[in-house]
Amino acid sequence: MNLIGFGPSAIGSLPGGYVQNTPHMIGYRDAIMAGRPATVRGRAVTAEDRLRGRIIERLMCDLRVDLTDVCRAHGASAERFAGELSALDELAQDGLVVRNGSEIAVPQEARAFVRSVCAVFDQYAPQLETRYSRAS
Repeated sequence: MNLIGFGPSAIGSLPGGYVQNTPHMIGYRDAIMAGRPATVRGRAVTAEDRLRGRIIERLMCDLRVDLTDVCRAHGASAERFAGELSALDELAQDGLVVRNGSEIAVPQEARAFVRSVCAVFDQYAPQLETRYSRAS
């Protein structure tokens, strides 16, 4: 699916990655008036990005995901997420997630924290060990 962003700072999604327009109104206007794209940066996505993105998307949209099903659809093994599942078990202690094997669900009462659950699968976020600290 292609998603073309219009306007300063807009982000577009293409099969190969993401692009972002200049955030500066004058630069955006000048590029458009000259018949040029206003894109100033882009990022190619990998198969790993797509896999993790799908997991995060399902959690954000449905508050649940089955890792085995998503991994199978991407030709991957859910075993690759052992570290992430361990981090989710810590979040489960706080009631932010319920895990049954490879099925992950965010309870409705914890919906406000779904981004914290999704962050576990974000490979570009800081390391898992430093991301979660529990107050004693």
